[in-house]
Amino acid sequence: MSRREDLSRKDDERLLQARLAGPDITRRDLARTFHDLVTYRRGHLRTDWIR
Repeated sequence: MSRREDLSRKDDERLLQARLAGPDITRRDLARTFHDLVTYRRGHLRTDWIR
């Protein structure tokens, strides 16, 4: 559940490959993004998250 900006370049590339391989990763990304919206009080971005 690391923030994407904290990933190494290699790990970021691996994450991209995993996303392309399976939809479960996409759901995890949605959960991570929602967590960030709540944690960092970015409620103004929730409409974009819902889309």
